[in-house]
Amino acid sequence: MESIKRIDLATTLGTRFLAVLVVGLSLRGVWGVLRAEQFPAWFGPLFGLGSACILPLVVHSAFANYTPRSETARVTALLTWGMLALSFICTTSLHSFYPFRVGLLDVLDKRSTLQLNLLLAACGFSMTLALAGWDALGHRRQACFALVCCAPLLLLPNDDCANPFNAWWIDQIGASPLMYVPNVMAVILAVRVLRSERAGFQLWLLAGVCLSTLLLGMSHRTGLVW
Repeated sequence: MESIKRIDLATTLGTRFLAVLVVGLSLRGVWGVLRAEQFPAWFGPLFGLGSACILPLVVHSAFANYTPRSETARVTALLTWGMLALSFICTTSLHSFYPFRVGLLDVLDKRSTLQLNLLLAACGFSMTLALAGWDALGHRRQACFALVCCAPLLLLPNDDCANPFNAWWIDQIGASPLMYVPNVMAVILAVRVLRSERAGFQLWLLAGVCLSTLLLGMSHRTGLVW
């Protein structure tokens, strides 16, 4: 019983720590976008408004008091893990969906920063599937704890593509940690759904994070925004 309480407490505190990181990094990203001249005039305000809507909800999901539980409807759990895995595919739309497409070997000889970027996506996707299997075997608490412990790795500086999102970070440390911030948001929301009796709203938010990230990536691939 004590070990369960410790795992629950550690998961809760870890989720809140992730929320603080997400807010800080997101605000830095919004500031860079609003000051950038490279984007269309409509994009900065729209991106800022979207961030202003989603960030308080993510923070609330992490900091709201609720009693953790180890059971969730099977369909809900399946949807949650599935969307969490999908979030990695959506995010990599920024990089032509690598490493989730044929021709991966063509980019593996590129710069080391890109290799790390692709490795994080592949490992995050694979880890999500593995933890979903662990959850299905009856280890929900342990799977959520492991998910929260692994999530900070996604915030390693991994993107040195020259754009206003990354410019300040590249100047300071050579690469940006922003690309997988939406996936860390997804982790926070997924953990809330998996551990809470009433978290249907967070499930919809998780779907929204996936969709908005995909739209952002496709706006880049099509040249609509940058």
